[in-house]
Amino acid sequence: MIEVNRKLFSRAVELAAAATSRYATIPIISTLKVTANGKLRLEGTDLDNHAVAELPYDGKPGEFTLPQPRLLRTAVNQAGGDTVKLDANEENKLRLRAGRLDSNLITQSAEDFPAHPRISFEDFSATLGSGELKQIRRVMAAMSEEETRYYLNGVCVSHVADWTYRFAATNGHVLLVVDVALPDAAGVMPDMTIIPRGWLNTIMARFAKTKSGARLTYGRQGIPNTAGPDLPLQPGGDRIALRADLDGIDYAVTGKLIDGKYPDYSKVIPANQEYAARPRRADLVQAVHTVSAICFGKHRAVKLSFPAGKLRVELNSPDLGDSAFEIDAQHNVPEGFGHIGLNTDYLLRILNSLHGEEVVLGIAQVSMAPVTFADPADTAFKAVLMPTRI
Repeated sequence: MIEVNRKLFSRAVELAAAATSRYATIPIISTLKVTANGKLRLEGTDLDNHAVAELPYDGKPGEFTLPQPRLLRTAVNQAGGDTVKLDANEENKLRLRAGRLDSNLITQSAEDFPAHPRISFEDFSATLGSGELKQIRRVMAAMSEEETRYYLNGVCVSHVADWTYRFAATNGHVLLVVDVALPDAAGVMPDMTIIPRGWLNTIMARFAKTKSGARLTYGRQGIPNTAGPDLPLQPGGDRIALRADLDGIDYAVTGKLIDGKYPDYSKVIPANQEYAARPRRADLVQAVHTVSAICFGKHRAVKLSFPAGKLRVELNSPDLGDSAFEIDAQHNVPEGFGHIGLNTDYLLRILNSLHGEEVVLGIAQVSMAPVTFADPADTAFKAVLMPTRI
C-alpha cells in the first residue's frame, strides 16, 4: 500500500495530467502511470509532450495506472482528509481511499504506457526565472494555429550574442520578437529551433510563478542501440525539457520540437520608418476597443488616420454604420497621408504585449508597408503588423 499527502498528491495529479489530452483516442494515454520506488512518480503524455511529477510517499514499491486523473483529482479534493491511500493488485484493480471516500477502480497495464522520452544527450541548458518566462510569453500571442503551416505553430529561438537569445513568433500577419538574456546558458541550441505551441502553453501555465527558477534543457532522446541491446544508447530525436521544484514536487515537461524550416522573419522588419506616431498605449487600446464594439464580424479592421496632434481610429460596420475615436498623439505624419488599415485582433495582441505607457508606431511612406510598434523604454521587444486594405 502507498500513502501520500492528499494536497501534494492532488497537485501532482494536476501537473502530470497537464500533458494528457481530454480527447485521447488511445485509452492508455488517457491515464497516468504511477511508479513508487523511493519517490512517487506520476507520468502523463499525449505522445508529443510528457510530464513527470515526483513527490515523497510512504509504503512499498509498485507500478500501476491511474484512470481518469482529472475526475479522480476532483473526487480526492472533495473527499478531504490528510492522506490518500493507494493499493493496487495484479488484476489491474486499484483501491483508492481519501477521507471517507473508498473507491475500487479498474486500471490498465502500466507496461503499455509510453516510455519517457528522457534527454540522454544534452546540448544546451539555461535557467528560466519568472522574468524570462514572462518575456517569452509576450511573443506567444503571435503563434499561428493553422495546421497547414505547422512550422509557425510555435516560437523560434536563435542565438544573438553572448548570453542573449531571440524568441520570435509570427502567423504571417503579425510578428513579435523579444531578446532575452540567459546569463548561465551553457552549450549550443541550433539557430531557428522551433518550440511547439502545446509545450509552451503547458509550461507557461505551470512554471510562470516559479520562485527558484526552472532549468531549460535541449538535447536528443536516448534510444536503444540498433547494434545490440547491451550497447550504450544512441541519439534519437531532438527534445526540449523544463524542470523545477514546485512547492515540494519535482516537475518536468519534455516535448518534441517542430521539424521544419522557420521563415527568415528579419526580412519583414523595416530598417527605417519615415514617420512616427506616439500615443499613450492605454488611450489607443481604449480607442480600438470602443470603436470595435459596434462590429460583429469575424474579420474586423480599424482605420488609423493622423489629423494634426491626433490619432483617429475609425471602424465601419455594414450593419450599424461608422464609428470614430480620436486620441492625442505626437506625430510627424504629413497632411494628406491618408490612412492605414489594421486588423483589430492583431493590433490588440501587440498592444497587450507592450508594457510601457507610450507606444511608438513606425509608419512607412510606401502604401501597405509593415507598421512597427515599440516601447521607447524597452528596446528588447519589437512588433510588426502587416496592414490590410479597407
